[in-house]
Amino acid sequence: MAGDGEQEQKPEETLEEKLVAATPAEERGDKSMLVKGPTFELAGHTYRMRRLGYTDHSRFAGILQQALRHGKIDLVGAVTKGQATELIQMMVELVLGALTYAPNELFGFLASVLGIDRPTILDPERFPFASLPMVLTKLTEHPDLQDFFVEIGALIEGRKAQLLSPTPPSSGPPISSPDATETPTITS
Repeated sequence: MAGDGEQEQKPEETLEEKLVAATPAEERGDKSMLVKGPTFELAGHTYRMRRLGYTDHSRFAGILQQALRHGKIDLVGAVTKGQATELIQMMVELVLGALTYAPNELFGFLASVLGIDRPTILDPERFPFASLPMVLTKLTEHPDLQDFFVEIGALIEGRKAQLLSPTPPSSGPPISSPDATETPTITS
């Protein structure tokens, strides 16, 4: 940690990061393996949001659920439209709703994603009031979070298509009933 008068230095890029940056995107393969969280500078410190995993998504979903309960946000509509501007706007609205209805959970989540403790994110010297929109915007720009909403949209659309499509014919043999002329036999 840097002292009060010192500037924290940006983390030095690893060899792997330099190679990834030098390799054209189409040659890199699966982009999800190369995703980095957004980086920003604030009050003399550099922060990089870490990758998000399954526990982060379930934690974030719990926060959003609280926001959705109180807000008037059409999550399914925004997610299934698939338009990036509408999706980002919906994510901003959801995060603002979370700020209103689940602030403790949201700040705990942000602290975890930034790799800092809760008192640090609540310190106005490190995270001044005016920085909150920028930090929330960086969260909504996180590639893992955006990919999550895109995939959820595809899942919802696929489920809608399944529910609306006619039932395909059964591929198994028809179920036969005993012929009226046959007498069922009972064995003991």
